[in-house]
Amino acid sequence: MNISKIVKPLYNQFLIQIHPDYFLGKQLARQANQEVVRISRIWLSAALKLEDKDIHKIAIPKENLEIYFRQNLNKTPSSTQKVEVDLKECIKDLEKISENNEIYLDISKTHEGYTIRNLPEFAGTTLFLLVLKKYKEALKEDSRQLAETISKFGEEYSKNIQADGNKNALRLNSKNKTIQKLRELRKKEEEKKKIDSKSENFDRILRNSELGFSPEIMESKKFSFGKTKNDIPGFNTKLDRNQIYFSKNVNPHNWVGILTELEKNLETLEYEKWYNLPVMIVEGWNEVYNSSGINRYPGFVIIPSRATINGNC
Repeated sequence: MNISKIVKPLYNQFLIQIHPDYFLGKQLARQANQEVVRISRIWLSAALKLEDKDIHKIAIPKENLEIYFRQNLNKTPSSTQKVEVDLKECIKDLEKISENNEIYLDISKTHEGYTIRNLPEFAGTTLFLLVLKKYKEALKEDSRQLAETISKFGEEYSKNIQADGNKNALRLNSKNKTIQKLRELRKKEEEKKKIDSKSENFDRILRNSELGFSPEIMESKKFSFGKTKNDIPGFNTKLDRNQIYFSKNVNPHNWVGILTELEKNLETLEYEKWYNLPVMIVEGWNEVYNSSGINRYPGFVIIPSRATINGNC
């Protein structure tokens, strides 16, 4: 099917009926039909080469398309009438045609209406024919031949795509893969947010705590568990490094040495009595309390990085 030979006469006939120059004294009708002609030219550009530049995507406005036409052309004066074409219905019909013929169209909704980002020849031509069909139906004209043309054009275009190596299916497959990757990335991001949220909630509890833990309180807290390593089934005296935190003042180059030294002295420090408490390694006691004497790390066992077993820092 040579679609240009079929569509061009239909377009010219439509243009004769609605050309804006026929409505010089009626500004509203003239402006409305200028927009109809502009949109029609863009839609048919890929098929009829009506525009100087190549059209790579098709834009469809969200408002109904208002088309003014003259009745009783052989009489003077002729009366002006208006037809409104629902472009949303045209989009639905286009989607149904493309689906029936296994043609994938990249249609997205925008603030201005809709955008079709691929196959401008098929999409634009079919849209024009659908608008023309609804226009004829509003005028109570026979549109059966036009409906048959639309149907055959969809079938022929689908065959051409398959003959060209099924490029459209490759586009669809590529798009599906991209969507799947985006979904996987979104799922990972949501899982990460959940983990970050739990950590943030824990940090908020510590920040909002009104308890000021002095060394004496921490010491009594440490022994309040009343258990020794012999009372804890399967207790492992190995240091749980997931519970260890370093303040920003502690040089990262010293972290390994500090942890190694701490692990050597777990038994002396009676680690089994405070193993399930978080530990904050600080540079010195002077950074633990602010100017008001409030502990910056409530809920933590505080250990200065230069502390010794006998309590010296």
